[in-house]
Amino acid sequence: MVELENFHLMSFRGIEFNQVLILMQLQDQYISQIYQHIDALSADFLVSNKVEFKEFMIHLKLFIQYHARSEGFCIAMETIQVYNRSLLDKLLNNNVLVAAEELERSIIYLEDLISQLLIRTAPQIILLNQNISNLEETQLKIIEFLEGLLLIFRQTYLEN
Repeated sequence: MVELENFHLMSFRGIEFNQVLILMQLQDQYISQIYQHIDALSADFLVSNKVEFKEFMIHLKLFIQYHARSEGFCIAMETIQVYNRSLLDKLLNNNVLVAAEELERSIIYLEDLISQLLIRTAPQIILLNQNISNLEETQLKIIEFLEGLLLIFRQTYLEN
């Protein structure tokens, strides 16, 4: 049986949680653009046969899975309009931060791939790298926003 003793629902009408959802939808657009570049790069055996590219793809796919779970989580939270510190904490720690870690791992492999002279100047690699940078920047904004919400929730919870 679930212990409800430490479970406190708190509604924060003044907080616009949909900003996180908007950022995640922006990430969806970046992901779509990235997949267009990846499709083109997959046809290039000079790139697609590299271990770094394969590792990049593994971690990028993991990022996208966690991102999708995060977005679904946000939509559910927005729909029910109940904001809970423990739910936000779970969202941040179990999805958003894990997604950020996978994105960082994919970036490491992409940077290794880009360091190779013949691949570095490929137009699709340059565009892919720019889109990955946009994705990383948006992910950092999501983390900052969620951490800010948690700080507000903690302060409000302590005041009560």
